[in-house]
Amino acid sequence: MRPRSLLAVVMVACLATTAVGVEAEGAPTAEEVRAQIAQLEAEYSTVAATYQATQLSLAQTQTQLNQTTVQLTAVSQDIERMSQQVTQIALHQWQDHSLSQSLLLFTSPDTTVLLDRLSTSQQVDHQILSLLADYEAQQSALTQLRLTQESALASIAAQQASLTAQQAELDRKQAEARNLLATVVSPRNVGVNNGLTPHAIQVKQTLAGVFPSIVTIGGYRAGDWGDHGTGRALDVMIPNWSGADGIALGDDIARWCQDNAKVLGVSYLIWRQRYWQVGWGVNSWQWMADRGSSTQNHYDHVHISLKT
Repeated sequence: MRPRSLLAVVMVACLATTAVGVEAEGAPTAEEVRAQIAQLEAEYSTVAATYQATQLSLAQTQTQLNQTTVQLTAVSQDIERMSQQVTQIALHQWQDHSLSQSLLLFTSPDTTVLLDRLSTSQQVDHQILSLLADYEAQQSALTQLRLTQESALASIAAQQASLTAQQAELDRKQAEARNLLATVVSPRNVGVNNGLTPHAIQVKQTLAGVFPSIVTIGGYRAGDWGDHGTGRALDVMIPNWSGADGIALGDDIARWCQDNAKVLGVSYLIWRQRYWQVGWGVNSWQWMADRGSSTQNHYDHVHISLKT
């Protein structure tokens, strides 16, 4: 079986170097390298957990902001409606020369008419007072909602800045662990690197060092709509892919990528018409539809998509 975890790879490589007596002076021992990578993986896990928690908090804040925005729109519409009503009633009173005052100067032998007009004046005054009270309450609610919205916006901005910093820290921890691994694996060049991201080139060379029987690793394809077009995908071609040895080799490569997914920055794998996504269990492969050929169904190569 091929070595799987980074720690196993480093241990094998360092012990092999020590055994032949060519370890460079001052180079870290196998135990020291193993401890360094273990520390890096622990730090990565801590930062990743914080990143996920911050993402969840950001999503919750965004949901609250959306709700506040809906409420803000509704309150603004209510205030606009009440403002129009107050304006219409005030205009009506002004046109009638203030019914409540003019009635005091108005005399009529018909008591019923006087009472009706007095009642009308009182109703109008009551409506105005009621609307003004509602208007003030809604204005207060609107002010509070705006403060809530501004606070939510500030919180989102802070969380986004935090996420950016955490993502940068994740990238740094991944690169640091990959660089440490590369110092003991003896990376190899197989195939061209044109169009690949620096991250993809490093993973490609390290993988070739871990699996010396691999002689071809494809990658960039101009015009491809997926990860091959962005230089973030690798196709590890398997010698004798239909034989038992070839299948076992492909299985080992896929498992090595699974075991080291967080440090290598793996996004997903495809191997033998099955799909695996980072975060799934190592045996949680999903079958894919038949694409028509051994290559398209990924029987002759392991596809590795990377995050960067």
